[in-house]
Amino acid sequence: MRSSKKVTLALGVMSAMTFMGIIGSTAGTLAWYAYYTRTTAAFRGTSVRSSEQLQIGLVMNNGADYKVSIPDSKLAALDLTKESKDGKTIYWSNTGAGLSAAIVSEYLDGSVFASNYLSPVTSRNRAINEEVSLYRAPQSGDAVINTDADSKNYVYLELAFRILDANGETVNGNHVWITETLAQAAVGENVEKAIRVYVEDKSVEAESKDTPYFLLNPSSELEGTGSTKVAGLLDLNGKGVYDTYFNGKEIVYGDYDYKAPYEALDYASSPYVLPANPEDYVLDNVNGVTDTSEASTFLAKHGAGAYLVNTNSFTAKTAVYDTLATIKPSENVSTGKYNEDSGKAVTCTDSANNIGYANLTIYLEGWDHVVIDKINGYKFNLGIQFEINRS
Repeated sequence: MRSSKKVTLALGVMSAMTFMGIIGSTAGTLAWYAYYTRTTAAFRGTSVRSSEQLQIGLVMNNGADYKVSIPDSKLAALDLTKESKDGKTIYWSNTGAGLSAAIVSEYLDGSVFASNYLSPVTSRNRAINEEVSLYRAPQSGDAVINTDADSKNYVYLELAFRILDANGETVNGNHVWITETLAQAAVGENVEKAIRVYVEDKSVEAESKDTPYFLLNPSSELEGTGSTKVAGLLDLNGKGVYDTYFNGKEIVYGDYDYKAPYEALDYASSPYVLPANPEDYVLDNVNGVTDTSEASTFLAKHGAGAYLVNTNSFTAKTAVYDTLATIKPSENVSTGKYNEDSGKAVTCTDSANNIGYANLTIYLEGWDHVVIDKINGYKFNLGIQFEINRS
């Protein structure tokens, strides 16, 4: 019989103990391509005493193009054990203890992925059950959208999960879900809402899933899925006006469709002339920004002499994401036990060694309108709670 109790672990990225500030390369409003933050990651949290406990580990795939390793001389100090399973090297944390900031920092420092900052990237257009590829943020004057993001711009972690009984033996047939998150920022800031977590189930059983992956916006409070527009006009130059090509035509950055009956972007036949009165020279919210109190990357004016694009001649594509409400499993009210076939499980532990694998990609979606703040010493915190059904 299974009881209603569940094991929880928390994944803390930029955790309370490892807060780091923004390093801004420009003064005033930061364009999103110039936005940086420390990204030292930490897994933390413990499980209560029970007959079964969750153990989490970091994986080095020996067959990958990149190899991440932690020196054996550091394992004891980091409370890690090293094991070879399924052709992989796994660094296991203590059962129920999580992975500390020191462990993950040591791991990331040896990888080709971000270890000390996140730089906004974009998934471009994405439907709800599609895989995610990350692309470079737009550069000033460059509408190219298909350049791969540098791996140093985002965090990538290969994780292993297993469940141990009271005798330390692995338990077969359990799922691991994300059931709670925490995203906090310094007072008055909200850039943590641009964080996205892409989860890929790499377990043996994942091959039988229709969609062994999902993209989570951990801060969203929506009861259904949400989306981010991934195209629009931008002020990447920081001049207070929307960027234009050398011929004065405004640039539509990002991923979009031409809207019938147009076969190309439609521009005004005459260049824009500033109003006679300075007070009439106002911001034009063509991107649907919520906070219109001051100029930003997504909220600017039209420049004198610019050929204004007809916003009705294109439709911005969207990146659709899951929310906590859409990935959570249903729960039996009488037993408190999750329905094994509901929600979106991170992984399951039915492989030959009762080990489940899941890869997490953590990044900032640069097209999210919250990445426009005036920032100095910005801090935020992300935590992810994993739960299992426990005997």
